[in-house]
Amino acid sequence: ASALGVIINEFDPENGSSVLGGTVGLLRMSFPADLGDRDYSFKLPLELTNPGSRDLSLQLSALLLPDGRDALAAKAFLQVAAGKTGSMNVSLRLPPDMEEGAQRLVLEPRFSDGLRVSPARADMTIRLKRSPIASFFKNSARVLIFVGLLIVALTLIILLISYVRSVHKRSASPVVDAVLDAQALRDSSKKPAYGLTARDEERRQELSQGASAQAILAAAAQKPRGGALSSSYATPASAQLGSAEAAQQRGAEQAAAQAALLQAAGGSSSRGDAARLLSAAANGAQERDRLRMLSDQASKGDGSAARAALLLGSKKDAQGALRPQAGRASYEYQGQVKKPGAARFMLHVEGQNPNIGKRNIKTLHAGGKKSVGGRKSEFLVFLLPLPQRVADIYYDGDNLTLVPRRPEFFPDYDGPIQDCLGQAVRIINARGKELFISFERYVPPLDKINKLLHCIESPGA
Repeated sequence: ASALGVIINEFDPENGSSVLGGTVGLLRMSFPADLGDRDYSFKLPLELTNPGSRDLSLQLSALLLPDGRDALAAKAFLQVAAGKTGSMNVSLRLPPDMEEGAQRLVLEPRFSDGLRVSPARADMTIRLKRSPIASFFKNSARVLIFVGLLIVALTLIILLISYVRSVHKRSASPVVDAVLDAQALRDSSKKPAYGLTARDEERRQELSQGASAQAILAAAAQKPRGGALSSSYATPASAQLGSAEAAQQRGAEQAAAQAALLQAAGGSSSRGDAARLLSAAANGAQERDRLRMLSDQASKGDGSAARAALLLGSKKDAQGALRPQAGRASYEYQGQVKKPGAARFMLHVEGQNPNIGKRNIKTLHAGGKKSVGGRKSEFLVFLLPLPQRVADIYYDGDNLTLVPRRPEFFPDYDGPIQDCLGQAVRIINARGKELFISFERYVPPLDKINKLLHCIESPGA
């Protein structure tokens, strides 16, 4: 022993474990003898002492029960310097089939690299007591009841929040409406009391020009019916629809009507109205020619299916011409603010029931927008089927701009419709049916009554 330089230790039978640990250099493990009241998942404190001359890196990989099952919930790591003591809290999860109450708990630690400790097993006493939450969720029926109650509670909370917000909105609505009405009244008081503004005079001239255009068109439509068409029935040469003289006469009359109508239409909007009226008259004339052709063929005894197909085909083409043409890209538009403020506007659809409360009465702020269309659009059109958000309506603080998002439903317009307040806008739905919408400033019924009474008290005011 002296030659090898090894210290000789005397073996004490009464303290064999400590003598063996000091001789071999085993890790010494200490743990509490009584754990007290514990749940089935808890932290176990351990202390490890390194009696050797080199540092150790420990990894606890398992804590085995007497039946071989592992009670370690997660691996634990510890660095212990030479001659030092380190502590760790080990996560335990005992099997749920262990009975509650006081009992003895024996655990055998297993470290990586087969490292042994002294003592080899931890022998402790524990009183197992399951937590109330764990006891509740142990039964599957209770779990289902809890989930159901949780869903009901969340639903009630959502409904309560919605109700509180709606009550707040309803309580604030009169104040907001009063402010908007006062602002509208203040703006209206700045307008001249007598006479017409320049914009009103311009609109009046456009309307008068449109009325004269319609009168000219009506006269032009009645003239061929009384003159040329009546003579076509009296003269055999003009009774033939394919004759050159009848075609030239109709062409000359149509050109004269167009020239007179376009000359009477001074404004751009009147010209648009005249063009649409001429188109309608031309379509009507073509339809009358087809009907006359079919009646002539029937009087001659030619009742062939080809003539009937010609007539049906013309009707089908007329319906198809009204249907929206897909493939047009939506228009880009950036909202503007000419002056700050807000106002309420009402959507009017020709032929649609307006008695739907305030569904189509919305507040627009300067620079803001609302959607127009069917389904869940903010301004709702339900007279005829329309997709959601076929257009957006913008407010700049002074006037409205309608921007088609589905241009195929607005065949009369090639871009955003500027200054459309009070203007009728034509829409063609997917079935070829047309409808007209317009936007107006909303005036409360009470203000209308007050204005009426004021006019009675002060006539001419």
